[in-house]
Parts: sequence; structure tokens; C-alpha cells
Amino acid sequence: MWASQTTSESLSEASLKERHEPWMIHYGRTYKNEAEKAMRFKIFKDNVEFIESINKAENHTYKLGVNAFADLTNKEFRTSHNGFKSPSAPCEPTSFRYKSTASVPSSVDWRDQGAVTAVKDQGAWDHVGHFQQLEPWKELFRSQPIN
Repeated sequence: MWASQTTSESLSEASLKERHEPWMIHYGRTYKNEAEKAMRFKIFKDNVEFIESINKAENHTYKLGVNAFADLTNKEFRTSHNGFKSPSAPCEPTSFRYKSTASVPSSVDWRDQGAVTAVKDQGAWDHVGHFQQLEPWKELFRSQPIN
């Protein structure tokens, strides 16, 4: 290997290490030991290199960016952020009943009702998150008691 290639590769790795530390601080990442940190850095490096290679290609109408998931493998991300995880305990039945439907409006703007929140990263989908997301709906129904 040529000395210039080794220097270039070392500088690339050094610049990625300089990017990794602020990224860890920004996203609150801490690792249990140096071995895990080294493993996560390798994943981070591979992901950043992939992102930069996609962004350099001129045949895409989009750009990728480094985000909170940059130290996860594709499999780790898919495992933790895709798909429904059923609750371990069965859900209790409720006594929910519809209000009278005699006078139903032709349309409803749920933003005016306070039932829609801003878009946010919901993280991994689990039964706890599921019930937390129902809070605006429960509040809406509490404000309109059933007769």
C-alpha cells in the first residue's frame, strides 16, 4: 500500500472520529465500555460512508443525513423501529359506547378538536407508547361525556 493511501485513509478515519464524538454528545450516546464504543464507531463509520456515497450520486432526487440511528446496523434499526409488538398482557375490555349519531357533521377538522399533535419520532412501537398516543383521544372523549 502506498504511503499516501495510508495517510488518506487515516485522515478519513480521524475525521470520522472527530464527527463521532460530537454526534454522541448531541444524541446522548454512551457505551458501556471501549469495545462497544469501537464497535459502534465502526457501524457509524460504515453508515456515514454509505450516506456520503448516496449523496454524491447524481441520479437521486433525495439526500440522506446522519441522524440518531447512525450507530445502529440496518438489522438493529428494523428490529427496534419497525412493526407492532403485541403487549405481553391482554388488554382489559372497556365500556366505551358511541354518543348519539343523530346529528353527525359532514366533516370534522381534528386539529380544532386538539386531537392531532405535531409529527415526532415515535421510536420503537410498544404497548406503552400505544396507550400514550391515545391520551389526546381520551381527553377529547372526556370533554364530551356520553349521555
